[in-house]
Amino acid sequence: MKIVFRVLFLILFSTSTLNATNDSQEVWINVFIHGIIRPVVTIGDMVKISRQNIKNSRYKHITKYVRRNDISHRSQVIQEIGLHPIKMEPNPDNNGSRAMVAVFKKIKELNPNQTAEQSHKDLYYTFGWSGLLSYSSRQKAAKFLYKKLIRLVEQLKSKGLNPKIRILGFSHGGNVTVQMANFDPWNKLKSKLTINEFIALGMPVQKENDVLIRHPMFEKVYHFYSNGDIPQKLDFVSTDYTFSHRRYQARQCFEIPDKLTQIQVQFSKKSKIKRPGNHKKSRVITYDPTHVEMWSFGWSPTGYNNKSPLYPLPTAAITNHLIELIKANPTLGRNLVANVNPSQEIVTFSDLNWKNHRTIKDITVPFLSHKDYNEVRQAAWTRRPVDQTKLDGKKVVNKAIYFATRQRKYHKHCASNLECASKNCNHHCYHEIDESVSAPGQTN
Repeated sequence: MKIVFRVLFLILFSTSTLNATNDSQEVWINVFIHGIIRPVVTIGDMVKISRQNIKNSRYKHITKYVRRNDISHRSQVIQEIGLHPIKMEPNPDNNGSRAMVAVFKKIKELNPNQTAEQSHKDLYYTFGWSGLLSYSSRQKAAKFLYKKLIRLVEQLKSKGLNPKIRILGFSHGGNVTVQMANFDPWNKLKSKLTINEFIALGMPVQKENDVLIRHPMFEKVYHFYSNGDIPQKLDFVSTDYTFSHRRYQARQCFEIPDKLTQIQVQFSKKSKIKRPGNHKKSRVITYDPTHVEMWSFGWSPTGYNNKSPLYPLPTAAITNHLIELIKANPTLGRNLVANVNPSQEIVTFSDLNWKNHRTIKDITVPFLSHKDYNEVRQAAWTRRPVDQTKLDGKKVVNKAIYFATRQRKYHKHCASNLECASKNCNHHCYHEIDESVSAPGQTN
């Protein structure tokens, strides 16, 4: 009899737990993770990076200075180091993070299958890390992110919510996400964290990490890449296997999981060509977005072509919409080419067989209408920072180089001085860089 009562108790307890989970309000946590800070390196710095020895390098000090400067926040989704919510109001300052949230919300509002109440069930966060071109730095950031997400999920569950996690990782920010699998058990029953959707944009695929994508922590993975993204394949410094790759490729000890969908992104638009006799002929031009255009808005100081059909939006802004279109067409495979044509209001998905690069099928589906697309672009423009000048970026980098040289000099002095160990050094080696001081030849 005792065994029967125990079985009945377990059944009733599990049923009540499932009902409580189903009754709880579902909320999506959207986490944006930036890539590396644009490096300013010398040959000596590259040698140190390859040896994972950047403790007192010029490169590390420059990156630290540029990373915390406001100019890096203006055109891309990035905030302070750590996991921070993106606060829209009340805050008069506009930047890339608030522009991205405004675009995401506007697209959800325009979705006919989305109610007004559901659009407010999303939470938006950024995870900031050092942005250094270093495997060890990414590993450290991944461990920190893993702990922060577990704590955030527990807090939301204590409030009666059912949290789902969606991570958008750009460049090596995607590798930070992948490397979280190093800190979670491979047994799904013992896993402490579940990433319901992982969206990688322009992520350098490296053999050190590609196997981790099979970890049960990741439920669904979407890898967006572009043939116009040159920096994605250039990282040969922070990997032990020559260059990085553009897409996941099966090999002897690695089989691509079914949960991974790889999408090559293209944009198209009509262009008129002048011919002799004042005759004009229109043709469709295909455009492959660059590395910057995958993540940054059109008001980026460098790297964004204002002739892009998606201008001023980055590719990251429409990834959720493309994923919804892919889900609505379950016959599509896992190796796709998405050709977005905003002028014709269509998206053409080409299903590819990558063994012989042959197109299996083409499916054309509606994209945003001209009216809706203009509303989405306007939502981004309203969050554009006012003080945008190309000269600012050059000033910040020159100032960073000056202070990095000074900090290295002070650190070398402190390494051989006993007074510095007691933090009584007149060089202020342990103090932060004073941004109020100008570099030689510059004024504040």
